Amino acid sequence: MCSALLLCDNSDPSFDRIGTSGKKWIVYNSRQRSAQCLDRDKSPKHFPKPKLHQRKTMVTVWYSSTGLIHFNFLNSGKIIAAEKYYQEIYEMNSELQHMRSVLVNRKGPILLHNNVGHTSHK
Repeated sequence: MCSALLLCDNSDPSFDRIGTSGKKWIVYNSRQRSAQCLDRDKSPKHFPKPKLHQRKTMVTVWYSSTGLIHFNFLNSGKIIAAEKYYQEIYEMNSELQHMRSVLVNRKGPILLHNNVGHTSHK
């Protein structure tokens, strides 16, 4: 049974056709720090700790067994609605055509996804 599956994968590499997407929150703090020239006996200026509620954005990543296909950052306060999702699929497909045109022209990719709604917060 296992050898039959391995032979099938060599003749028709279906796992190479699978692409999926993922969403990840990225927390960041964009405060600016200035350079300081200090003598040996002086201590540096005190910088306050970062705020408890830092800024965050969401990154959507499309990838396959061969690696990264496409990524995009969601703007603050925006949601992934139907139009945004269609735009993501269109951009991913156009980048996939440049990377692996044989896959898109021959049998087409198999896309796996979940449909959980997400909102990017300020």
